[in-house]
Amino acid sequence: MTNRLLPALAVLLIMSGCGSSAKLANPVRVWPPPPAPPVVQFEEAIYGSADLGYGFWQKIQNFLFGKPAGERLGKPYGICTDDTRWYIADTGGDRVLILDWDQRKGRVISQLDQGRRLIEPVNVAIGPDGKTYVADTGLKGIARFLPDGSFDMLIGDDDQLQSPVGMAWLPDGRLLVVDSKLHRVAVYGSDGHLLTTFGEFGDQPGQFYHPLGIAISPEGVIYIVDAFHFTVQKFDSRFGYLGDFGHDERAAAQLPRPRAVGIDADGRIYITDAIRHMVLVFNSEGTLLYTFGNQGTGAGEFRLPAGIAIGEDGEVLVVDSLNHRILKFQLVRG
Repeated sequence: MTNRLLPALAVLLIMSGCGSSAKLANPVRVWPPPPAPPVVQFEEAIYGSADLGYGFWQKIQNFLFGKPAGERLGKPYGICTDDTRWYIADTGGDRVLILDWDQRKGRVISQLDQGRRLIEPVNVAIGPDGKTYVADTGLKGIARFLPDGSFDMLIGDDDQLQSPVGMAWLPDGRLLVVDSKLHRVAVYGSDGHLLTTFGEFGDQPGQFYHPLGIAISPEGVIYIVDAFHFTVQKFDSRFGYLGDFGHDERAAAQLPRPRAVGIDADGRIYITDAIRHMVLVFNSEGTLLYTFGNQGTGAGEFRLPAGIAIGEDGEVLVVDSLNHRILKFQLVRG
């Protein structure tokens, strides 16, 4: 390519709008709706790494050679964030897509060792050791990756796990893995060895029926989404049962199909629900405070909301699975 060709390409890029993203327009949507004071506001929808925004030279490369393959999300399910990067478990793409907002770059984790790769990644989390943990129901284990993206080890082999979904860490570094098929939680040491389990199939306190999400409050309370009991169960750090919330026997369940749980800096509990297509927010005692979102394809609307992640700055990320995108909300602080 000659230097004389570059200015012409630049003009073409500007005129053609090359590199424009698929971002949803950003109408102002807040919850609760006016005249009530707003608590959460819709910010934007992200469909893939193209929405990171490209620099000038990347736009030229895209114009000449096309955008890199696999940029758009397939069927995302789980998500976590360290406030500069989003880690998205893309079940439809058999990968974890990492969106680095500081560097404006996307990166993919998919390959294990010996020719193996992720099969059905449903969740992703960053451990206290800085490593990336991927819950893969196809592998029946937790694939652990080093910060550079190289494969480290598979946790939960030898039939310890059947359908790992949710992951969380206790302050002492123990890893809790929710297994929806075995209806229990497996507890692992930092070396990846199984220490114990708690919970079993049943309808008594402390028993589960298809558990999914998990989160741990700063006070050490463990919250576990018990999907087919339509509740969130609470446990202490020794795995003692503390109670539950979400199902009201006097009326329809508040949580007919809960999926994932997150906790914000003020201790509020956020639950995604796949039937009501919304996020429900509770206090630590289980009192419903407010909801946001509804069914649809527009701004702040969901089709099967799944994973949720809450940043320290009040950023709330919700996986909008069947719309193939991530919706970003912001807590409004008065």
